[in-house]
Amino acid sequence: GLIPPVAGTVTITDGDGRELWRSAASAGEPHVNTEQCDLVRFIAEDEHIFATTVRDNISIGNPQVSDDDIYSVLDAVGLRNWVDAAPDGLDTILDSGADSLSGGQRRRLILTRALVSTAPILLLDEPTEHLDEESNHILEILRNTTDLPGGRGRRTVIVVRHPRTQR
Repeated sequence: GLIPPVAGTVTITDGDGRELWRSAASAGEPHVNTEQCDLVRFIAEDEHIFATTVRDNISIGNPQVSDDDIYSVLDAVGLRNWVDAAPDGLDTILDSGADSLSGGQRRRLILTRALVSTAPILLLDEPTEHLDEESNHILEILRNTTDLPGGRGRRTVIVVRHPRTQR
């Protein structure tokens, strides 16, 4: 929605081929069906971390998410031990927002937020940026789009990365 389309359409279907949403894009004004915006969840590299609880920061995309689903994703992305060690677990308040976390913790929290959402399509910008080499398993988790942890086990995941090579 930031840049109006020049031409074409976008159609989103479910796993059985039923149409869920179709854009009515044309030169000029784009059509946005706000009732269907929850079909695609965009997670920016610099996604905001709010000065509230860990649970609240995670459940933004799915307010009804269960603690079991949250813990499942935290285990998968390698953040469970940090949450378990936090003073109040999921109820720990991140009083300084993003400054309450290291870069890697922040990235894992943002990824957890994406995975607990129920959107059938995830667009993830640099989901493994600021993570150590031992975190490469996260990309493998994201490739398994039929058995993902969190709010929706089967979905489309689009990962945008700009890997840097060492010289």
